[in-house]
Amino acid sequence: MQRGTRGQARAASPAWPQRHRRVAFLPWVKISIRRPKRPTPPSHPKTLGEHILAARINRKLRQKDVASELGVCDSTLLHWEKGTTSPPVVYYPAILKFLGYDPRPTPKKFGEFLVHLREALGLSRRRFAVEIGIAEETLAKWEKANVSPAVSKFAAKLERLRRLGSDTDGVVSCHYLTLSELWK
Repeated sequence: MQRGTRGQARAASPAWPQRHRRVAFLPWVKISIRRPKRPTPPSHPKTLGEHILAARINRKLRQKDVASELGVCDSTLLHWEKGTTSPPVVYYPAILKFLGYDPRPTPKKFGEFLVHLREALGLSRRRFAVEIGIAEETLAKWEKANVSPAVSKFAAKLERLRRLGSDTDGVVSCHYLTLSELWK
């Protein structure tokens, strides 16, 4: 029972309608419940988040399911899909695996290729430099200035790049065909 200001119990009355948990039926009031519209996928996705949104809608998956598959929380995925934030490089391998393709443009120069591969592997510049056996500053120079080393001096590093590319489940493997062309 609900108690008043002086401690006495109050009974249900018109003055205190909160005592019951039922809603009165009003036959003259028209109530309609609408189901929310299903979102439509973007026709020409541009950002990585829009590609995730399009794939999610086409596969009829919930944000919650996709977020758990990518290893993030629902709100993070929502921000990626809306374009508020972009995914960190660490999540690129999971995103590319979920999409089944790489939506980023094909690299045309050696430096672009290195950035493309590094992001597809989800590695920082420092970690990627260690993996291919060069200094971080050298890698930064190659990525930014599109300066490519001589092929003869770095044949072993070229093989390391190819081996790294085979670890990405074939998502970025299409770009290795042009690696020798990029190296020139």
